[in-house]
This record gives sequence, structure tokens and C-alpha cells, in this order.
Amino acid sequence: MFLSATLRKLSLLLLLILTLAGFRSDKKEFSGLIVYKNSFTTLQGQDISEKLAPYLGAEHHYYISGNNYKTYNEKKQLIQLYTGATNEYAYFKDGQLAQKMDAAQPSSTDVKVTLLPQGTTILGYPCKALQLVADGVTTMYYYTPALKVNPEAYAQHQFGDWYTYMKATQGAIMLKYVVTNPKVGYVMTSEATAIRPLPMTTADFTVTAAEPQ
Repeated sequence: MFLSATLRKLSLLLLLILTLAGFRSDKKEFSGLIVYKNSFTTLQGQDISEKLAPYLGAEHHYYISGNNYKTYNEKKQLIQLYTGATNEYAYFKDGQLAQKMDAAQPSSTDVKVTLLPQGTTILGYPCKALQLVADGVTTMYYYTPALKVNPEAYAQHQFGDWYTYMKATQGAIMLKYVVTNPKVGYVMTSEATAIRPLPMTTADFTVTAAEPQ
């Protein structure tokens, strides 16, 4: 009788441990690389990728971990770097630093966020949809709750309406986004073609750090 009761307690304890382990794995933050392929059209739908890709990038190799992110183009040239510890955003042109700014500075004065019922599936991940309109520019995001970071890690990142997006999606990472910009006269579509989890440290998010292999 005593042995039977002990086994029951051990079984319940094991079940609790497995449940908690499963809960923790669901909450694990994504760290790694997402490769996006970019295409461009006019507002009327004419493909102008051949014209714009050499300047804006045919691919974006996006690394994110904790409160840091960075992006390279297909030439392995650094495009952007965000450092969470300093809340500093840096933009690069041809691999060279072009501008550095405090990411607390908002880039929009009028932002409207709409969660949409329609979604899509990208690389096997069911994605939800969100529309963000800021100063006349409309961005459609398709994001997956399966790949997340802590949104509060970007609470001071107002530039590019990044925290607005993070808060609205609870830290979910987008696998596709479509930017319609009437001011410049083109539509940019960026869709994930590869996802690779990677362990990364703050040392990986420096100007001198090479793109991880």
C-alpha cells in the first residue's frame, strides 16, 4: 500500500515536471537568423526588382537575439544594427556607417495598427496578419506566434514604430512584410526563405562582428 502511494506521488511529480518543461519550451525566445528574399513593384504592379534590388538588397539576412538585432544584405554587408543596451540604431551603406541615432526618437507622428483576420502559411508556420499605417505608408506584416522575443526588450525602440509592432504581436517575428509607400512610388515585399536558430551573444552584435556562418 505504501509502495503504491509512493509510486502515485512519483508519477504525479513526473507529470508536473514534464508539464512545466513543456510550458518553458513554449516560452523560449527565438535567437538566430531569418533570411528574407526581397522583390519590388511599382504602385501599379510592374516588377522593378532588377532596378531596385542592387540598391535596397535582393536578400536581407536578419539576426535577432534578446534585445539586439542586425541585418546584412546578400553581399554580407551590414545594413542595420540595433544595440539594446544603449538603445542605439545604426544604418550602414555599402557596409560603412552612414547614420547613428537614438532609437527612442519616433519616426512617425500618426500610427494606426489593425489586427486582421486573414493570414497565410510561410515555411510551414501559420501566420497572423497585421496592418500598420504610419504617415501614409502602409505595411502588412505576417507574423508567427511560434517564433517570439520579449517585446518589452524593445520598449524604448520607437524608431520605425518597432515597439508598436512588438507590443501588438506580443513579440512575434514577422515572416513576411509588404510595404506600400506612395511617397517613393514602389511596393517592397520581403518574405522569409530560411529560418535557422543560433545561439548568439552581445558580442555578435557589434560593428566589427562578421555575419555568423
